[in-house]
Amino acid sequence: MAVMTTVIGAIAPKLAQRGFDILSGLFSSAAKKGGDLAEGVVKKQIDRVAQKIEDKTGIKLDDIADDKLTEEQWRQLKEFELQEQELILNVRKHLADIELESDKAHLADLQSARTAGISRDANDDQFVRRFTYWYAYLITFITFGFIIFGIVFTVMFNDQNNPIPVQTWQIINTVIGFLLGVGLAAIIQYYYGSSMGSKSKDRAMEIQQMMGGKKS
Repeated sequence: MAVMTTVIGAIAPKLAQRGFDILSGLFSSAAKKGGDLAEGVVKKQIDRVAQKIEDKTGIKLDDIADDKLTEEQWRQLKEFELQEQELILNVRKHLADIELESDKAHLADLQSARTAGISRDANDDQFVRRFTYWYAYLITFITFGFIIFGIVFTVMFNDQNNPIPVQTWQIINTVIGFLLGVGLAAIIQYYYGSSMGSKSKDRAMEIQQMMGGKKS
């Protein structure tokens, strides 16, 4: 059975509210990778768990996402989580490995960019040498300038009898999300490094410890 990415994202909070720590962790991890290049691999792993849940309990993930389970079905799902911990943790470890490989590729790209930056710093052309720094300054000033002048001043001097349209706030949120999440984040990672790889390793080690604890 094929599980939609939107369903995966909706399931995690429902499971967390009910105290399904292992299952909610699995679906939360899978939801974060919904837009990755490895999405197909992630969904394949989730399909394994979904099929197992349906075979064992008759429960479909769509019903969990829509909060349609009876108390008896929630009890059956809890029994499934306890009985199939090894399967769930194996799948979660596989997802952690995928994320680790993705982070390694991303860090390799950053390293390549920094190597290219070193070459630019040795260039005789002053514009070429300083272009990266000027670009970083430009994006930083635009980001904080937009936040200060585009939002703060708009709110301060807005006519209370004429509220800002919802569409305008949506545009503002989109621009801020891009400037902070793409532009400024990339600059910070480029100049100050990134801890994504170490975080992924920590997650993988945590899952391995959980699996080891279960076997003991």
